[in-house]
Order: sequence, then C-alpha cells, then structure tokens
Amino acid sequence: MAAATSDQPATGCVGAGTGALCGGIKAGFGYAEKQLTSGISVAAAVVVNAAGSAVNPATGRLWADQGQLLAAPTDLERAALANAYAEAQASYATTIGVILTDAIVSKAQASKLAAVAHDGMARAIRPIHSMLDGDTVFCLASSHRPVALEPMQWLFAFNTLLAGAADVFADACLDAMLAATGRGAWKSYTELAPSAVG
Repeated sequence: MAAATSDQPATGCVGAGTGALCGGIKAGFGYAEKQLTSGISVAAAVVVNAAGSAVNPATGRLWADQGQLLAAPTDLERAALANAYAEAQASYATTIGVILTDAIVSKAQASKLAAVAHDGMARAIRPIHSMLDGDTVFCLASSHRPVALEPMQWLFAFNTLLAGAADVFADACLDAMLAATGRGAWKSYTELAPSAVG
C-alpha cells in the first residue's frame, strides 16, 4: 500500500485511472513509496489497465498482496471475482507506470530500473505482457543521492535499488486495485470482495 505522506497523490479513479480495468474488475491509479536503508527513496506510480487479472483465481486474493495483509474473500466473493474475469471481453490494454527515485543514475541505469519494475508488474497481474497489452514503465531520477559512497559497494547498492523498484511497483498496483471504485457495469475489488478489506 502507498506510504502516507503529505505529498502522496490522490489514487483510484483519478486521471487515466478513471477508465482503467483489469481482468473485468475496475482498476485505477496507484502509488507507493519506500526509503531504502541507504537513504535513497524509490516510488512507483501506475495506472493498472490490463487484459490479465489482478486476482488469484484459487484464493480470490490480489496477486500483489504478497504479505497477505488482506483477509481471504468468502466463497461467494471468490465466485463473484471469478465471474467478473470470465465475463470480461478481450480488448487492448496498457498498464503504464513510472519509477521515481532520488538516486544518481545514468540513462542506462534508469532504463534498467524501468525494466526491473516490470517484475513488480508481473507479481501483481497474471497473465502479463500478452499480445493485448502494451505495458510500459519509465524511470525518472532527480539525481540527488549517490547510489553508494564507496565504489566497491555500488553493485550491491544498485541491486538493492532494483529490488526496491520491483517491490514498490507491485505495491502501487495493489494500491490501484484497492483505491478504485466501481463505475457503471464494472465493480471494484472492494465491492466484489468487501470482507477482504473489512
């Protein structure tokens, strides 16, 4: 889930998230951020709009809820979630997001951060990167903090930043699903499985 800060953007059905769907369920715009032990900050902002599903069909849980912070949906709720996915009409979709960091990185390193953020997307949506999806992740770096103070520590520190990028992207996808509210015929996860978010 998104960290609570005064600068946190509004999430859910705002901006491009207004028309976002994921596997027949209303999705939206999500945000998450964390500070690494190095002091570097990394955040993700994403509009979840995918042909795949954000829901594990066996459990009804959101794929991105890897810590199982939410309760398990009831049998009836799992059936409603499965029905929403079964009735979803195949259409073109794009999950688009950005990794934000204050680390000093080169263009190639920023590209690597964006690429690894797709791992976070794959944790949150399945199947992912189908022929119906135009998934894209960018990286923006303010270049205020060195990745590591000692050259010998740089590789380890950059790997930690890469892992953080994947983690926050999955968390932003979770936020996008939980912050979304139903629109018209499309119900949100919180409406289809209210006991999970209690």
